[in-house]
Amino acid sequence: MRFGMLYELQLPKPWHSDSEQNLVDEAIEQCVLGDKLVIDYAWSVEHHFLEEYSHCSASDVFLSAIAAKTKQIKIGFGIRQVISNYNHPVRTAESVAMLDLISHGRVQFGIGEGATRLELGGFGIPAKRKRDMALEAAREIADMMVMEPYPGYKCDDWSLPCRNVLPKPIQKPHPPMWTASVSPETVGHYAAKGIPFITDPLATFGRCKRATEEWRKVAAEHGHSVDDTNFGSMRGLVIAETEKEARAMAERAREFQKDDNITNLQGAPIEKTGEFAAGYYYWKDRYLGKNQELTVDFFWDRMWLAGDPDRVAAGVKTMEDMGFKHILFTLGHAPSTSMEENKRRLKLFAESVMPRFKTKVPAV
Repeated sequence: MRFGMLYELQLPKPWHSDSEQNLVDEAIEQCVLGDKLVIDYAWSVEHHFLEEYSHCSASDVFLSAIAAKTKQIKIGFGIRQVISNYNHPVRTAESVAMLDLISHGRVQFGIGEGATRLELGGFGIPAKRKRDMALEAAREIADMMVMEPYPGYKCDDWSLPCRNVLPKPIQKPHPPMWTASVSPETVGHYAAKGIPFITDPLATFGRCKRATEEWRKVAAEHGHSVDDTNFGSMRGLVIAETEKEARAMAERAREFQKDDNITNLQGAPIEKTGEFAAGYYYWKDRYLGKNQELTVDFFWDRMWLAGDPDRVAAGVKTMEDMGFKHILFTLGHAPSTSMEENKRRLKLFAESVMPRFKTKVPAV
């Protein structure tokens, strides 16, 4: 099993003049600590215009700072928006390769298409076409990092004549590719290409299990090996010395979420007509208020890795038995949690849970 941290850089109001500065500084400091604790990954999202929910629009810059301050932790685009309206495929290939050089071959390349109406509308991306646009771009980006020269490409959305795209990444043929997914539609699309997925943090354990089954089924139908799966999952981490302490922390976290309408209001893949985008009916309940009705018990039992070290370890084992090899803690989803509290959680997990699934010993 491998473990990591994922950052959205959430920043609830009210804001102060130094709020964003402190947020970025603290996230980088946590990643430096993670490196010392032998945590495997530091991932970062790319989102645009999502006030409070995510202030991480330039993840390549953020990840470069982490790479420069760490030695072993892998650096992950979780994910890079690959549709040309967001980032021209050439710029993505160049950014991924350059970060691979800066980090001495530590990059993980997560690909995504975006789902929020604020982002899609802001960049003029038709929701009904975005998945096909992302798959097309991802395929060409992979070729750009490998081919010398790249023969060029032309489609309805972007074009490039024959060019040698530089630099080339250290990892060959290119850094490992992932996609963020849990809906049956998205899992199936990427399984057909043999690309592993990372589940959403709001996916229940049951939904995660069904996603692994769907991926294996579709991947096998398209001739891909399913013997050594490489699935990842984002999970909330609520860990304390005792279950009573962890439960109190979970109650506080849930109260913050109830007051936070960001996921419901800004996250929905809704067309201008008010209807959900084709292929996104899976998300309907989640974005029309169901999240507000869920109890702490629901998150405690069905989503979070929560409790004392023994209970958290049991949750990790459940994920491992499903076929997951990578778990990413969504520390960036907990802006109500202090920097010191997040560091304490990381240390407790590294010292009390991680050794049960790994052989390396934390350095601090």
